Amino acid sequence: MKELTKKILRSAGILAAIGAVGGLVITGVNAVTSPIITKNNEEKAAATYKVIFPTLTKVGDSVAVSGKYVSSYVIAYNGDTEIGRIYTGTASYGQTVNMKIMVGMSTANGKTVLGKVSILNNGATGGFDTTVVANYVKPYNADPSDTTLANVKCGATAAATSIKMIVSEAKDLYESGGTVEDIDGEIKTLFDSASAHTDGIDITGKTYATKYYAVYSDTEKTTYIGTAYRLSGTTSDGNVITLLGAISGGIASPTYGKIVSVKSVADLTSDVTAYNAAPSASQFDSWTNATAGVLAKAMMAEASSAYASGIGNLSAEGYMLQIYPTMKAADDAVALTGTSYVIKYYAAYSDSAKATLLGHVYYGSGTSEGFEPYEGSGTHNSHITLMVGIGGTTTTPVLGKLVILSDDSYDGAGMSGDYVTNYNNAPTEDVPSLSTGSTYSAKLIKAIIGEALTSFKGGK
Repeated sequence: MKELTKKILRSAGILAAIGAVGGLVITGVNAVTSPIITKNNEEKAAATYKVIFPTLTKVGDSVAVSGKYVSSYVIAYNGDTEIGRIYTGTASYGQTVNMKIMVGMSTANGKTVLGKVSILNNGATGGFDTTVVANYVKPYNADPSDTTLANVKCGATAAATSIKMIVSEAKDLYESGGTVEDIDGEIKTLFDSASAHTDGIDITGKTYATKYYAVYSDTEKTTYIGTAYRLSGTTSDGNVITLLGAISGGIASPTYGKIVSVKSVADLTSDVTAYNAAPSASQFDSWTNATAGVLAKAMMAEASSAYASGIGNLSAEGYMLQIYPTMKAADDAVALTGTSYVIKYYAAYSDSAKATLLGHVYYGSGTSEGFEPYEGSGTHNSHITLMVGIGGTTTTPVLGKLVILSDDSYDGAGMSGDYVTNYNNAPTEDVPSLSTGSTYSAKLIKAIIGEALTSFKGGK
């Protein structure tokens, strides 16, 4: 055998021996460290459970669920008394990746009580990880509520939104008893042409309406077709019912669409089927389950009223109601030419006969100058679409409120701070002077509003 061949075989044998020994060492290390890692994770989880429910003495076995964000929950006990459930979930939004949290849910006086949040993995980018804790998690944990949960504009919007998505789904799972709802399927039942919808948006201050989903006929979400409202209540004979109901059409006379029975002890199949064959408010009067019919009618009436007032209504009229809340009718859009940002405008009226003009609502869209949001992020351009109201006369115009329709400012979640609130409290042409950390976005908005003013002054 040649000397070179002998050397190669000897080297191969040595490497094989090293590999075998290395494999044994790794196996041995894993055998030693795996129980330690498991124990450490269990101790960390136990400590987290106590943060969420301080009176907790033990938890049940982990129960897997197949939510969009929530993956499991445990039942929390004080002694042998169940005090709530603790959900674990992971979500990504904008620049935030794999935000993982635990959150508690419990019940008091027949209503769900939101519990504290504990972050297991902070998926926010540098700087925003501490901001979301200081400005969102701590204030929420000091007062867990739908209001503090919704306050995602905290300087770390993407991170806060990730947390909110998990908590909202955990609440839905808790109220449904752990059932993962097929929202996509339900919405397609309500709207035959549905291709996409927004995530659920919480509604506060209503008797039955708790959430809405805006529905679109295209996957790009450019063609809005109506809204699905989540409605929950209790019949006079104690049956808890949750429905998903469709509303569409104009604000003067919203159209009742189909409904889906999400949760009900009583079987509502035949009544729902009969209603969906020809949806209308009067159909509820002939339900065989009379008490359910009375409740369902009240629920859908509230959904219709919310839609007519602009809550959950993402049509042009719905957005205009955020500018002119007393609006009862509007003209069709008038297209503008020769402009850089403003594309069209609507005339808004305070009466259905269109006798009293409130003002014009301008629709504009544009792209900001390029800028670097944070070191190493690269150049970004914000794209903003908005509507702004202008009233008065062409010689003395009066700026009205604005509403942002879309905004992908640097983290994809929109401008930071309370910019829109500040503007709407005192509309001004001097837009960049308003408190905001989004200078380039503010300059773009000033340009859009300035062009709308020029158009209005010109009689358009």
